[in-house]
Amino acid sequence: MPSIVELEGIVDLSAPGCGHGAPCIDPTFDPTQANYYWSATTYADYSPSAWYVSFSTGSVSYLLKLNGDYVRAVRSGL
Repeated sequence: MPSIVELEGIVDLSAPGCGHGAPCIDPTFDPTQANYYWSATTYADYSPSAWYVSFSTGSVSYLLKLNGDYVRAVRSGL
């Protein structure tokens, strides 16, 4: 699972349809739902929460880890 820095790094606010039903991400990363994606980064001020990226708007925030949302696989070392 990506860190919040890695996940936020693939947000593309200039993607066609971003904020209007299409995901705010480079189409290279398809398929991506215009929805919330978890990061592996715990919210430091409240450990039951973790950071996420909303690919419907490109925003970053945190939610309780109990919520069910999407997860992206990542690969490093390329």
